[in-house]
Amino acid sequence: VSNWDKITPSSFTLVVDYNKINSKSKKINVEVANSAEGIFGISLHPDQVEFIIETKTEQ
Repeated sequence: VSNWDKITPSSFTLVVDYNKINSKSKKINVEVANSAEGIFGISLHPDQVEFIIETKTEQ
């Protein structure tokens, strides 16, 4: 709790595994891939998503 003010969105990396997408389910789980040192007991709300929005980067 003493470092609460140092936690920012960049303290976490959230991912969805495209390989787990299937036609039977309308949602996919969101997982914490990485978090800053000292952060533990993370819970996500909601922990599933219905849509993934992808942006293309110019090369």
